[in-house]
Amino acid sequence: MLMLSPLYAYAQLSGSGYYRVQNKYTERYLSIVDTRASYEISGSNVIADLDALYMLKGFENKVAFNPATICYVQTVGTNSCNLEGQGLDFYEQTGLLLYYNQLSDGYYHLWGTKSGFNKFLADNSGEEDYGYERYLSPNLETGEDGRKWKIYPVTQEDDRYFGVKPDVKASANDLYWSTLYAGFPFKASAETTKLYTVSDVDYTAGYAIVEEITGIVPKQTPVLVLCSGSTPKENKLTLYAPSATGEVPDNHLVGNYYCNDVTGTHRNVMAYKPANMRMLGVTADGRPAFVKSNISYIPANKCYLPVYSLAPDELLIITADDYKKGSQKTTFSEVINESSVLQNNTINGVYYNLSSSDSYDATENAVVVNSTMTAEQMSEILSAENMEAAITANYKGLIIDVPASYGSITVDVKTMGSHALMVQVGNGTPQQITMSERGKATVYYNTTEYSKVFIYAVETSANAAPARRAMGENSVLLYGYEVKLGSSGIEDVRVADKVNTQEIWYTLDGRRLQSKPTTKGLYIVNGKKVIVK
Repeated sequence: MLMLSPLYAYAQLSGSGYYRVQNKYTERYLSIVDTRASYEISGSNVIADLDALYMLKGFENKVAFNPATICYVQTVGTNSCNLEGQGLDFYEQTGLLLYYNQLSDGYYHLWGTKSGFNKFLADNSGEEDYGYERYLSPNLETGEDGRKWKIYPVTQEDDRYFGVKPDVKASANDLYWSTLYAGFPFKASAETTKLYTVSDVDYTAGYAIVEEITGIVPKQTPVLVLCSGSTPKENKLTLYAPSATGEVPDNHLVGNYYCNDVTGTHRNVMAYKPANMRMLGVTADGRPAFVKSNISYIPANKCYLPVYSLAPDELLIITADDYKKGSQKTTFSEVINESSVLQNNTINGVYYNLSSSDSYDATENAVVVNSTMTAEQMSEILSAENMEAAITANYKGLIIDVPASYGSITVDVKTMGSHALMVQVGNGTPQQITMSERGKATVYYNTTEYSKVFIYAVETSANAAPARRAMGENSVLLYGYEVKLGSSGIEDVRVADKVNTQEIWYTLDGRRLQSKPTTKGLYIVNGKKVIVK
């Protein structure tokens, strides 16, 4: 790979740095697709194998986002240099330095020399947008222009930058994602472009857990990129010297430099193994994930996630913070007591906004909810222009938060008299729970955005319960709750005709159905995923 750093369009080299190299005649850019290169003398002939160099035409479409077009040029003396990039060190591979000379028109000649023989770098296939570099000097069809080169520094300018091209669009939230494996250190130029490692994998729940890299990404670090936009120009990176280092979280990703699927000595590919590799993609409902693919080879400068042979086909991407948020468990007796403030107060991640008729009962070790909400009141809160203010003023209950994910919410509860418990995820359909004896009830959810979970009591008869602070004949007793991500508690997938039709059916987003559904799809029955055919 070539990396240089002059100050103007094709100005004089001003020291070591990152560059791109473009031929004057063909307007094609050099890129590196292999590490093999040789330069030999046979009698009076120079035999140079430079088919590791591939030529690309079209900056926006092929070059701007391609790490193979970025070269680090280390100048040596007054007119020689070494080229590094894509795992290739030109001097280590050939034992030669590359010589350069700036011509009066600002272009450069580039050549190698051995035993008094010179071979100029040249290109003469201007009709093609891509292809191998041709070094037919001095018998060029193009004349002298075929061995003239522009040398551009990599900057933030529109025609000089390096940016990330998205691989996928997650339609669930209209965000763009990519993976990147490069031979140079970098940082995102915009704060809205985020760089992550995959620090852990939860195979049971089906999640790839990612952590953000906030500093410099060292060279040869495979990363996941949350893009600022749909074009490389919106996702520019700032490049740093090859020796630059930074702190990087644990990383399960593996990177690949080359995908040169040609015959001969320069073929350089990594086979894709569906049993043990997952590639960046999206789920059927538009969520970003590492998924089983049908490709033959790992693409150049991309990353894959190695997995064990029985791993799920899809591993949803979730941040470490959201993963922790989606794996909550609270027993109320451990975090509150009779003196705790339960009005407009957050304790251990739970928001309480109860009325004076509600309390914590130390004998029962439970939050006693006597006040109730109606469907009309909840609708007004959810549709309010300032929902936070409406919650403070009018909501009576508890609220927890869940990240964009699928999972389950289990409440430890007892309902008394005419009161029932409601669990409502965001704007979804509330799920009613009645438990005459203390027990656990589970509500499944599937949300594509960060959502509030409303836990409140309702009156199921026409007569409202009288106001009281202590537990009475009409109360809801809450002992605790647990949030689990993914398929935790959903044991297997079964075919519907084997399921007792008296069991309670839920959709994947947690809506309880009145009976066995007739529409084909995936449902949940008694904690198990069931396919209706």
